[in-house]
Amino acid sequence: MSKVSSKAICQKYFGCTPTTISKVVIFTFSLEILEGFKDKYDTITAEFKGWHTGFSGLVNGKEITVLHTGVGSSIIGDCTIVLKHTPCKIVLYTGSIGGLHNWMNIGDIVIPTEAIIGEGFSQYHSGCTDNQFDNKVSLDDELLHFLLPEVKKQSCEIEVSCHVGRIFTTASLMAETKQFLSKLITKDCLGIDMETSAFYMAAKSSQLKALAIHYISDLPLYKNLFNGITEQDRIKRELIKAKMPEIVLSLAEKCYDL
Repeated sequence: MSKVSSKAICQKYFGCTPTTISKVVIFTFSLEILEGFKDKYDTITAEFKGWHTGFSGLVNGKEITVLHTGVGSSIIGDCTIVLKHTPCKIVLYTGSIGGLHNWMNIGDIVIPTEAIIGEGFSQYHSGCTDNQFDNKVSLDDELLHFLLPEVKKQSCEIEVSCHVGRIFTTASLMAETKQFLSKLITKDCLGIDMETSAFYMAAKSSQLKALAIHYISDLPLYKNLFNGITEQDRIKRELIKAKMPEIVLSLAEKCYDL
């Protein structure tokens, strides 16, 4: 690609100038969750729409931008890369994840400390030409240690468990067979998602501090997205999903003290 200005890149991706994006940014895969964030803001200072939709505003005097990325490793990866053209220094991503163990519950919170790469995006942004499949990429340790007490506090308040550890990022929902998922358990994986390894890799290559915080949407080996989830599970999942903006905003506010 020929040299392109930061202004042109931000305008195309987010529909705004680079300076519209704040120091702390939140990504969400869901337009519903994006709207849920708005209700928690004191003031909305800018709304914008390019290839992706978002807004910036103030929460207790702290400027925080929220962006809707959609689903998929390449999408969230590229959105993260674009942030290096803005004032952003810290980015949080709230998504959903499949839990791999029968002692987990739908609605529980998962903080991935590292993600095994099972997608193709990381191949292009790892700083090398070797095949990255099955390698691991980690979050920013300083950010984890700073925010984890707040995550545990918020989890306790909404009466769900908080799990911290390794996950696997896949590029194919249809690849989640029983045999494959069982193999991931032997690799000490807590869950499986479709974005986190790309998110962490993109943040690392862009020198951004990044942390993912997910809620468990299903248990693929026991209650998958197609079969087994009860009405009670659905109600709990929607309740926790609705709580995520409040939880993540509390983390974003704390980032200004880092």
